[in-house]
Amino acid sequence: MIDYPRMPTIELHRHSIKQTAGDANLSQEGIALAEAVGATALRGRNFTHLLVSSLQRTSDTMAAFARGAGDFTVTATGRFLENPDVFGTENAKQLWHTVCYQAELKHEDMMTAILTEDKAEAERIATEATAQFRTWLDSLPTDAQVLVVHHSPSLELLAYTLFGITLPQLQPCDGFRIHIDGDQLTLTSIADDATLDASAVAGE
Repeated sequence: MIDYPRMPTIELHRHSIKQTAGDANLSQEGIALAEAVGATALRGRNFTHLLVSSLQRTSDTMAAFARGAGDFTVTATGRFLENPDVFGTENAKQLWHTVCYQAELKHEDMMTAILTEDKAEAERIATEATAQFRTWLDSLPTDAQVLVVHHSPSLELLAYTLFGITLPQLQPCDGFRIHIDGDQLTLTSIADDATLDASAVAGE
């Protein structure tokens, strides 16, 4: 098992597999996948904060992570970046419910779709989310180990503004990790713990 440093770490995962495209709950396959990820990747991590969005599929993914891991000591979950909810504004919902939905139906990259359709609005949402994220970071204790379950392309938008990276769309339960060392933020891949930067992301 990897020996993670006890500095603030934020681990962000996309929710697991849905029943259908659009605003849907998890499928049985999705529940099984999240439990497997909990058992293989999240056990022994000593998370101090468990954060989700307002949509049920993120809470259900987190619950499945916890069942799989079997050792989460945090029982309460809070909301991630929802004060105010920058991802839930009317303009953001318009992108999610039209552009992202159509991209999902076509099995296309949602981040690419919103940047192509309305780059200015996507960047505005990303900038506001990043500002709120940085303020929230200042409130964390120095040994915080945070597990977040959220959505694509919301998570990719954070990486886009924080690190100047356009990540390929996150697959179900996939994600990335942000390590905080003073004012320095480092982004690593959950899959292989490789440090990511703009030059290392394919397709840039």
